[in-house]
Amino acid sequence: MNSLKHYDERNNLSHLWDAVLLPNALPALAGIVLGIVLAFLIARGSWLSALAIVAASPAAVSLNKYPAATILLWFVLMPFLPVGNVPSPVLWVVHRALIPLGLGLNLLSRILRTGKHSLVSWGLAEWSMVIYMILAIFSVLTTIKSPLLYIYQLYDRMFVAFTAYWLARFWSPDARALKRFIVPVIIVAISEIVIGFWAKYAPHTLPSVWSFTRMGDRMSGTFSNPTPYAYTLILCMLLLFHYAQNVARGAFRVFLLFIFGAGMMCIFLTFTRGCWLSAIIVLIGLLIVYPKPTLVLIAIAVPIIASLAVTVLADEVVFAVQRLTIQETVDSRIVLAHAGKQMFYAKPILGWGFGSYDRYDWQFLERIEGAVPTTWDVRHGTSHNTYLTILAEMGVVGFLLQFLPLFLCFGATVRSWSQLPREGFWSRQLIASLWLSVVFYLISSQVIDMRFFWYQIGLFWLTLGLISSLVQTDWQSGAEHKDNNTLTDRSTDAILRGNVI
Repeated sequence: MNSLKHYDERNNLSHLWDAVLLPNALPALAGIVLGIVLAFLIARGSWLSALAIVAASPAAVSLNKYPAATILLWFVLMPFLPVGNVPSPVLWVVHRALIPLGLGLNLLSRILRTGKHSLVSWGLAEWSMVIYMILAIFSVLTTIKSPLLYIYQLYDRMFVAFTAYWLARFWSPDARALKRFIVPVIIVAISEIVIGFWAKYAPHTLPSVWSFTRMGDRMSGTFSNPTPYAYTLILCMLLLFHYAQNVARGAFRVFLLFIFGAGMMCIFLTFTRGCWLSAIIVLIGLLIVYPKPTLVLIAIAVPIIASLAVTVLADEVVFAVQRLTIQETVDSRIVLAHAGKQMFYAKPILGWGFGSYDRYDWQFLERIEGAVPTTWDVRHGTSHNTYLTILAEMGVVGFLLQFLPLFLCFGATVRSWSQLPREGFWSRQLIASLWLSVVFYLISSQVIDMRFFWYQIGLFWLTLGLISSLVQTDWQSGAEHKDNNTLTDRSTDAILRGNVI
């Protein structure tokens, strides 16, 4: 009897929400708040701000129909906006606002029931991110006297990245939505290849926004470092290769494969050993996923590369050999890595606090066999290993919280693997291609600290979110795509129960 009464109360609450609050109260409240804000701005003479709010309203309505458009905008715009060379308002709009805005619109659409949405469980992976953010904020507030700058760093580095993961999960894209992504991927890939060669061979002609200090002759595109450049390229190249094998035909397919080959040449021209190793592992993975197409591509590429190596790229090949044998940078990395390990050993559980690595690492610099700390190491040296940085700053607890979603995503992939189609655009091949980009990121993160490259951190977590969404979609046999109306009708009750969103 009590259960029936509880059920009736819940139904009445759902009816009140659907029949009264949604169509009447919420729009009226939004109009009142918007009117007050506009009146206040106009009274102060802030006409531009008032016009911006008025213009933002139809934009929000449009994005509400397709919140994933914020992902596309962020994906395309961020590579062209070096963080230190763009005005603060631009950074706020593109990096700090777009992805959270997309997530907010998606959640609002679910609450208002304005579209068809699949149910998304809030599980252990999502809770680990929330707990990590709480722990990081607590560490900043308790270890730093002026924490505002570090709160911004936490927001830029981790919150936006986690939000990208959540948005990818709530987006739950189908094959058509993913195919729309191919145009932005082509734009980013071609732009990075062209600007990479431009910056290498005619850097003095670059626009001022990209006129930052680069690492010698090593190709880095619109980024200040070769490794994040190579990771961005490899993600684009893998998606283009998958699209070429399963969707594109004729000249367009040849064009996509040409971009793939040009991207591999750019990765070679980064002259970064970690990128080379990661790229070789990716090629081995492609041989497993696409054996015949990859063998054909290698057979075509080898004679072309050989001819270029003894002609146009002869100097680059000599420099590449030197990069393999140089010892100076190895000694510096040994010294700096030892300092990071000592920081971790000193505070292994909770670490020194988020963003604190460069405040304390110099205290642990010391001679390691034949490697001696240089003046540059003491004044400017920092971690060259993402994992050491996380362990030193956040300890074992923070490290496990941050990487638990990765392990859970891999476990979900393994469990659903037998149920995924073997071939086609929506298949194991797509999941494997995304995982190969993750492998590239994980390997290259051992030779560079990715904390300085927000875009690449965001791409990594966005990729994990897509993988998690895709394997769960196919794991459920696509049920949410077969009966969207039924699932949408259940979403309000699910929200009220607090189990799913």
